[in-house]
Amino acid sequence: MLIEDVYNYNHKLAKTPVVLKSLYVLPAFILSIISTNLFFHIGIFSLFLIATIYVTQQPILGLLKLFLIPSAFIGIGCLTLLLSVNFEGNWSTFIYLNKATLPVALAIFFRSYAIISIVYFWLLTNTISEIATLMYACKIPSLFVELFVLIYKFIYMLMYTTKSMLIAQKCRMGYTAVSKKSINNFAYLFAAVFKQAMQQTSQIEIAMDARLGNNEYLFVKPKVNFNIKKTTIPLAVNIAIIAAFIILYYD
Repeated sequence: MLIEDVYNYNHKLAKTPVVLKSLYVLPAFILSIISTNLFFHIGIFSLFLIATIYVTQQPILGLLKLFLIPSAFIGIGCLTLLLSVNFEGNWSTFIYLNKATLPVALAIFFRSYAIISIVYFWLLTNTISEIATLMYACKIPSLFVELFVLIYKFIYMLMYTTKSMLIAQKCRMGYTAVSKKSINNFAYLFAAVFKQAMQQTSQIEIAMDARLGNNEYLFVKPKVNFNIKKTTIPLAVNIAIIAAFIILYYD
């Protein structure tokens, strides 16, 4: 499942400035990287998962599906740390559980999920234009911002094109069995997707030149009223997170 499949454009923070929305995640993100306390990571994961459900109004099962792909990489990485190989022992102890690396594997496991929950909260409450605006505000070179926007756009365009062409090939029995014909169909699919990507690139370049965009992306920036009262909740959340970090750190 992709983030675009569960994104809600009318979430509870839709009219909140992007800077204030970033205040929710920045301190927690930094502290999650620094902290080594498992309880802190579990608390951050639970907090941002509940916050994401509340803000985006999405079912918990839909959000948990987003964790499937990261879970595969996290699981493989932690399993690699836990399992060791003994070349000198017998077959019964050839592969064994290394208890010495268990604390490290647990720390990586819970820290990874805490950071992923923070990142998903940030991605599900910001549009691509808001993220690009924030990147410009952080003085990131425009080249990297434009590459970020292009990659984001073409990932979904290529996936949609691939899915459509793959359905068309399957309807014509293109992959009924593993054979030379199936390999040829896959080659045709790859070539068609590449051709479509090149056409889309040319169309985007022509459209930008026609609008005198000077080869730069111009984002629509809706006017958002800044209210000092809106900083109350993010400040309270950050104070609570920092207090929990300090208490668990010195405990």
